[in-house]
Amino acid sequence: MLAGTLDLVSGCTRLAQLRHESGGEEFIPLAFVAYDSELDGVPDPSRYHLWEPAALHSQLRKLDAYRDDILRDTETLLAAVLRLSLQGVEVY
Repeated sequence: MLAGTLDLVSGCTRLAQLRHESGGEEFIPLAFVAYDSELDGVPDPSRYHLWEPAALHSQLRKLDAYRDDILRDTETLLAAVLRLSLQGVEVY
């Protein structure tokens, strides 16, 4: 997500799924579950061409409202995973 190889909506969805899977990954902040819920109607970039431009713009405004927070929380998560890894804790 930080490098742009995975779009933010798909990234939040996957992190929310990891958080909820059996055993849960509790080091993943609940914020990603909230982002996933708030961005539920936002399409991934591969589907933009299927949308009417005004409707797409409306959905992408929702993403824009959360973009900075998602990126900040992703950086924080990455730092936490690196700390856990350096401590010898196996993470997903």
